[in-house]
Amino acid sequence: MPAYPILREVRFWTNDLKYRKIRVNVVSPGSIDTPGLSGLTQTEEQKQALFAQLAASVPLGRVGEPEEIAKAGVSCFGRCKLYRGR
Repeated sequence: MPAYPILREVRFWTNDLKYRKIRVNVVSPGSIDTPGLSGLTQTEEQKQALFAQLAASVPLGRVGEPEEIAKAGVSCFGRCKLYRGR
């Protein structure tokens, strides 16, 4: 699912639930080096070209690693005593 509809829903939930003191968090990463992304290419050269193109479109200038997203999730949700993730 594209990120925009998710972020739109999160914004809606945030506004709707703030009066009930319910906080809404979301982790919405960009391009991450996963087997699914790497599987879009057939050769290492194609993979490097794809990653270079993706990296040029983000401020960090590189494709993210799965471990970075895991750390972001723990940072956002790890301190919560009650949460429900999907």
